[in-house]
Amino acid sequence: MESPRSPAVHVLHVDDDERILELVQTRLEREFDRLHVETTTSVDDAIDALDDDVDCIVTDYRMPGDDGLDLLKRIRVADPHVPVVFFTGHGSEEIAADAISAGVTDYLQKGADESTVALLGNRVLSLVDRRRADEAARDADRRVREVYERINEAFLGLGREWEVTYVNDRVEELLDVVEDDVVGEEAWFVLPGLDGEFRERVEAAREAQEPATFEFEYPAEDRWFEVAAYPSEDGVSVFLADTTDEHAAKRAVAALSKELDTATSQFRQLQSRIARPPRKF
Repeated sequence: MESPRSPAVHVLHVDDDERILELVQTRLEREFDRLHVETTTSVDDAIDALDDDVDCIVTDYRMPGDDGLDLLKRIRVADPHVPVVFFTGHGSEEIAADAISAGVTDYLQKGADESTVALLGNRVLSLVDRRRADEAARDADRRVREVYERINEAFLGLGREWEVTYVNDRVEELLDVVEDDVVGEEAWFVLPGLDGEFRERVEAAREAQEPATFEFEYPAEDRWFEVAAYPSEDGVSVFLADTTDEHAAKRAVAALSKELDTATSQFRQLQSRIARPPRKF
């Protein structure tokens, strides 16, 4: 028996045999507290019910008029992801192949006995829970991406195997890359300019599990970046700030300072010579 505290699952069962519908509904709802079963003998009614937050559709294959395959095709137009289980007494390799091509989720031999209904109930719960988990993961990924896109700085995500997991628009601009070309690939292969001091410092930060900040030259673009790397067990989050102009300014100041020191030294030498009394011969 399922825990009543678990999320409810709304199942739509479609079959032209009302006796089968009643038996399966009774046994599913008796054995599985989470399952709430609605029944219909009409394909059109089944399509209309998709607007009622149906979590899974169980359908026979052979029915008068539109059959289960027609229903499946119409469902996939309305909802590409909702689980659809063929629960039918008519099975063949050809039917199974057509169903798979049309996007069926599972295929079970029809029956109203307790073991068959138990198998159906467990399969429905498994499919719905997996879909909900996938949706939660996609939603979490979407929220994370929204956060990343609001970051003004360049952001680069690196995974467990040093694969690129994310780049925002600013990284694409700074490193002259396209997200689709680098995500999923090893960073040091698709971004060879990072395979050097940057790699050494970031790998050291991950090994120590301590944040690191440093400045490095990106040779591919002859640019300088200030890096803030934040490691975790799953990889490293890297923020990049373009410091090329600041670095050039520092070098210019250093060069001017050196020239000033040289001029000062020459001035003092000249001043010392002028201050000396003339030699008598």
